Amino acid sequence: MIQESMTFIFTSFCSYIQLDLGQLKVKNDFSWHGGEESDPSAVRLDVLHAEINGINMAVGVNGTLGKCMIQEGHGINVGVRRSLRDVFRKVPMLSMKVQIGLLHAVMSDKEYNVITSCISTNLSETPNLPPSFRENVNRTKESIRLLADKVNLNNHLMLSRTVVIMTVNVHYALLELCNGPDAESPLAELALEGLWVSYRTTSLFEMDLYLSILKLSIRDIRPDTKSEMRLMLGSYSETSKLNTPDPSSDGGVSNLTMLILDYRWRSSFKSFVIRVQQPRILVVLDFLLPVVEYFVPSIGTITGREESLDPKNDPLMTSNDIVLCGPVFLQRENVIQLSPERQLIVDGCDIDEFTYDGCGGTISLCEELDKKGQLYSETIIIVGRGKKLRFKNVKIENGALLRKCVYLNTGSSYSISAEDGVEVSVLETSFNNDEDNRFQSEEYNRQFNALQPAAGSPSNQMLNFTFEAQWQSEELHAKSSPISRSSGYS
Repeated sequence: MIQESMTFIFTSFCSYIQLDLGQLKVKNDFSWHGGEESDPSAVRLDVLHAEINGINMAVGVNGTLGKCMIQEGHGINVGVRRSLRDVFRKVPMLSMKVQIGLLHAVMSDKEYNVITSCISTNLSETPNLPPSFRENVNRTKESIRLLADKVNLNNHLMLSRTVVIMTVNVHYALLELCNGPDAESPLAELALEGLWVSYRTTSLFEMDLYLSILKLSIRDIRPDTKSEMRLMLGSYSETSKLNTPDPSSDGGVSNLTMLILDYRWRSSFKSFVIRVQQPRILVVLDFLLPVVEYFVPSIGTITGREESLDPKNDPLMTSNDIVLCGPVFLQRENVIQLSPERQLIVDGCDIDEFTYDGCGGTISLCEELDKKGQLYSETIIIVGRGKKLRFKNVKIENGALLRKCVYLNTGSSYSISAEDGVEVSVLETSFNNDEDNRFQSEEYNRQFNALQPAAGSPSNQMLNFTFEAQWQSEELHAKSSPISRSSGYS
């Protein structure tokens, strides 16, 4: 039997899950094993095989269906075998086997919450069973029948041990975790290769669970993460192959199964064995916290992440700072005063070069007074990592503060040039009490007047300082992010 489209909908209040199996091929077979029908030891089996092509899944919130979660999926096969007649209990009552060749899915935090809510709601729902048809039967006859059923059940338990066997085999599975309803903020990537799970339970309430994973990897796919800091968890053999110049050579690294788990439960004992072989682990707290909050949203109330993500509590929106989110910023006021209380912040997604067009206006840089009434300098202009800021058509007052009040992140810079209509002035009152400061003012003005757009000019060169610490071990790798600080004019 071939079913072109089959859709299941699981609801939970205003949210729901829509599962489309696509093209479903089902084959059912009934056969005798171990003899003919007249043989009491013969076993009658019902074997069902289902093949799923084009599986699709989406989550709906408030009546609006979201994007498709499953990007790719093929090689999905389900086999179910159950015994219809097995007098001597030779085979399991039920055996199920699931095989998945490739499965690639993208899931946001909102979709994860809807899925868990729908599953828990449907499983915890009280079944609405019809009334028993035995209520009007004589209690004496009912007691005798129940006693006979109990005796037959005990005999059945003695004759049959294996009740259910379930096996799951996944060749390769990839799950991308994202934040936001439209998955606009990628977070992590979980990859499984060679997953095998076997679950066995018996009528005597015995249970066996076996699990093995050939390779398991967790990657940080946030845009600002450097390539060498992305692999959070992986196989040591895989890491060694990446560092080998010749990928075809093994390099003496064994391909051991990364994770092995065995759990056995009996009435007399319990056994739990877990083995992790040659993992490569990178511990980064600013990655672990968002991942934990992804699966346990209640953690966000403890860490304050939910409150910080609320647009109403965004400090950039509530403060008086000037935030450059677009490539060009036009100054509307004649005079703008910048200070540690009102900063100029240059940052934005997918934009590397920013232009501050003063439109003939003035930027006044101001310092603050400490408790003793003395001036002290703090950050006034902040340039994000990898961003470039260019000033045009503006007059900068008290320009001596540019050297000590501009914070440059890694790979960032800012430029001021007379050809762009930029004029820098220095307040004389700032240098009346110190001859060294007067010398610094003259030197600064001399350097500014000598600014040229030539790339080879010494004033255009950036002074970089990089610090990197690395500690390596065969079992645990810990790295600190490189810290780079640049200063100068370009």
